[in-house]
Amino acid sequence: MKAHLKKAASAPLFWVCLMVATGVALTATAYSSFKSTKSIPVLKKTLEGVLDPVYSPDGSLLAGGYKKMYIFDAKTGKKLRTLEGVGGHSTKIAFSPDGSMLASGQTDRTIRIWNPKTGELLRTLEGHTGLFIKVAFSPDGSMLASGDDDHMIRVWNPKTGDPLQTLKVYTGGTVVSSDYSSVAFSSDSSLIASGQADRTIRIWNPKTGELLQTLIGHTSGVSSVSFSPDSSLLASGSKDRTVRVWNAATGAQLRTLEEHKHKGPVGRVVFSPDGLRIASASGPGEIRIWNAYSGALMQTFKGHHGLPSVLEFSPDGKEIACDSGSGVRIWDIGGAPVGIFVRVYDGVQHPTGAFDATIQFSESVKGFEQSDVQVENGSVASFSGSGAFYTATIQPSGLDTARVRVPRNAAGNDLASNAYAFCPALKATLTIHIKARCVAYSPDGSMLASGGFGSAVGLWDPSTGKRLRTLRGGIPNTFAVVFSPDGSMLASACQDNALYIWDPSTGELIRTLEWHGRMGRCAAFSPDSSMLAGGADNAIRIWNPATGELLHTLIGHKYLVETIDFSPDGAFLASGGNDGSIIIWNSNTGEAVRTFTRHFGGVASVVYSPDGSMLASGGEDDAIRIWDPATGEPIQTLTGHTHAVQSLAFLPDGSMLVSGDSDGVIRLWDMDAGKTVRTFEGHNAAVSQIALSPDGKTLASGSGDLTLRIWEIGAPPKH
Repeated sequence: MKAHLKKAASAPLFWVCLMVATGVALTATAYSSFKSTKSIPVLKKTLEGVLDPVYSPDGSLLAGGYKKMYIFDAKTGKKLRTLEGVGGHSTKIAFSPDGSMLASGQTDRTIRIWNPKTGELLRTLEGHTGLFIKVAFSPDGSMLASGDDDHMIRVWNPKTGDPLQTLKVYTGGTVVSSDYSSVAFSSDSSLIASGQADRTIRIWNPKTGELLQTLIGHTSGVSSVSFSPDSSLLASGSKDRTVRVWNAATGAQLRTLEEHKHKGPVGRVVFSPDGLRIASASGPGEIRIWNAYSGALMQTFKGHHGLPSVLEFSPDGKEIACDSGSGVRIWDIGGAPVGIFVRVYDGVQHPTGAFDATIQFSESVKGFEQSDVQVENGSVASFSGSGAFYTATIQPSGLDTARVRVPRNAAGNDLASNAYAFCPALKATLTIHIKARCVAYSPDGSMLASGGFGSAVGLWDPSTGKRLRTLRGGIPNTFAVVFSPDGSMLASACQDNALYIWDPSTGELIRTLEWHGRMGRCAAFSPDSSMLAGGADNAIRIWNPATGELLHTLIGHKYLVETIDFSPDGAFLASGGNDGSIIIWNSNTGEAVRTFTRHFGGVASVVYSPDGSMLASGGEDDAIRIWDPATGEPIQTLTGHTHAVQSLAFLPDGSMLVSGDSDGVIRLWDMDAGKTVRTFEGHNAAVSQIALSPDGKTLASGSGDLTLRIWEIGAPPKH
């Protein structure tokens, strides 16, 4: 097991973390502050004379070529077939999502599309005037985008060859042959990003051709762009030797990966299939793997000559293929390290400040030793146990807590399934296998629902941390969960254009509501449980949840609707969107009553006070604004956050407001004083949603750091 370990780097993060070998959806920032993985990349094979490699969606095939196009067995490297009808040299190739088509840009200024299983040339697309053509299929397979050095992006129907859109991306400057546009689709096929020589990135609606965002930050030409699998992030690589990560919805730059800056221009960036890592390739022949959420450098390896022109993860994320003009090389990078955050309780604190972490394995493990337990901000003072149960006494280094990492064993067995440790700042941290985006308490406080990216909706017992059941249905990316006030229903808004209604007591799916939008962003029940509202794209729909009847469709926002909330009497519905506006609707007629705007940027959260006299809104301008919903007049502005305010919740008596921001900070506000009275820190990624228990004594927060945390609010300090 020792062969799999590397020393952990220090970071001031306060929780206990176990590294296990379960599904990749567990990873993310559980690994964020560890600088390296268990492995050094191993070169598996080299395919000589082949450029521009790309895996088929199922990982069984590898395509590549230059003067000719070849199909290989991805596991053995055996050449299976040669594709006929190549026109010039290949410049970029891509498989369709279902694997039935293979497209390639050609130096004869055409795009050729083959059947990779038979080698048949299906069609040839003409229209480009440049030589260096990049191609990308939309994830739904309905579009093929191509960009070249004439600084045009063309969108095609790949099944018919018909042109759909032509997007002009270049705005000036000296044009050279290497200044060709990179293109990438978002996972839901609703966005297309292009990076080009004028240092900008543009985000378009590929169906209408509308330019939605222009991202500015790079100091030299942008050579590559890539969306994360959930479409929330966009990574870019540039000749300025940096990799940058952006909020795809707002265009805000989140971070620059430059702690270990590339020595040469970055030619390629790509997200791993789980969205938790970013690979970047630069000259001279260097590939780096980064944590997508913390920016930490995880791996660096070399072995190519020159600037790698293609970089591709295998579908399982365990291999990466790269080409830099010296043939295709396939590396075994060991997959993502896998992390699990666990509930914190029942620990024993020692007089010295040390605490016990009990490690429970899913089966008996041989050869597990004290040196196999790694601690950040501390050391292992003592160690005992055998079989499947061990206890490590952790001595922190001047901190209240330490982080424990237990990697997978040499046989690859699933390891830790539980751990308990003292952590005075938290009531509990629940095991969450997702980037938790949403969380909600049941009306009686007996259940806690969570949802996010990469897993199904989970129901938990908040008093014990035990998972009660998992709700299966739809795709796993969930943007909102909400209980009906009578407790009989739980609704989840998902990325697959549907709103699911469940029986939380049994886990049974009651019905599915289709809303034919890009994806569901938010949901809310009326106080009497007779109406269910959901926001998708720029529209809001209101249904009768008992029958599934669509009652109203509300149109008023220009861009995405991010948040909705019913007034306490159910007569009104408030909504906030990416266009920066807040709209009050008559929930019975569907008519817009009033619109008000004061936020500089999108509105991420709106919530009514319990008596309905106030409406709080949080946005990208870091401010919380309090409104009179009856008039739309501003009452006060709460300042203190330094990052976008993502979620808001009033305490039951309306005297306090809780807010969470994109930097992981939670604040408790006194509404009379307009000041912060308590700050909750511990998350190291955005707090995407907060929820209060019905008695107002406990706060739950969901975050992209893979944790769902439960906090004791306690009595506010006296002024």
